Amino acid sequence: NPERQSVKLRRNVSCGRPCWRNARTGYAATSRHSMPKATAPMRDLSPESLLAAVNAWVAIESPTQDAAAVNRVSVHAEGILRAIGATIERIPGEGGIADILIGRIPGEANGPGILLLGHMDTVHPVGTLSGPLPMRVEGDRAYGPGIYDMKGGNSIAFSALVHLHATGQRPK
Repeated sequence: NPERQSVKLRRNVSCGRPCWRNARTGYAATSRHSMPKATAPMRDLSPESLLAAVNAWVAIESPTQDAAAVNRVSVHAEGILRAIGATIERIPGEGGIADILIGRIPGEANGPGILLLGHMDTVHPVGTLSGPLPMRVEGDRAYGPGIYDMKGGNSIAFSALVHLHATGQRPK
């Protein structure tokens, strides 16, 4: 259902330009009229850069039963992780299921860490972006296959890690 694949956005009057914040999470989400282009390192977490990051994930169609397609999302995620100094482990998928990607980033101190866990597949077949559910913004909602479950969440988590790296910090 395309209506379920949206993120409800709330007008953000404090940012000084037309943008919204995700009403549920509070994360900045988008410029009002257009989809931003992907940007370089996220030193500043602007609404445009966050939505560009989400769009980069959503633009890689990845239906569950197409391991090669899902692995293309893994390649994207792996590139982000490697760029911020993560060590990578890939466990080959079996039985038509995509690989498992594990990235490890050292924290500020030794000890228990933070686990970020997500999946990279969607229920949407290849061709959904060019057909019934293109990535777009309408009013106060952003739409796209997997934007809410789970590519948007993955993207925001990765953006936080990239931001920490770009500002010389590490996870606590």
